[in-house]
Amino acid sequence: SAIPMATPREASKAAKETKAKETKEEKEKREKYEKHFKKAEELIAAKNHKEAVTALGQARLYAKPQDQKKIDEMVAEQTKAMNKGS
Repeated sequence: SAIPMATPREASKAAKETKAKETKEEKEKREKYEKHFKKAEELIAAKNHKEAVTALGQARLYAKPQDQKKIDEMVAEQTKAMNKGS
C-alpha cells in the first residue's frame, strides 16, 4: 500500500502558515539574508572570491544561528580559494 505523503500543495500551505507566524522584523531579516546570500552565490559562481566573502559577511548579519555555520564554512572555502591564487 502507498505511504501517504504531503502533496506539494499541502507542503506549500504549511510553509505559508510558517511564514504567517513570522514577525515583520523576522521577515525583513530573512529577506535581507536571502538577498545577500543570493548575491554571494552569484559572486562565488563568478569566482569573485573577495566580494563573495563580503556578501557572505553581510548575509551572516541576518542569518539564523543554523545558517551562520554554513556561511562560516563558505567563507572559509572562499578565503582558501582566494589564497590559492587569483
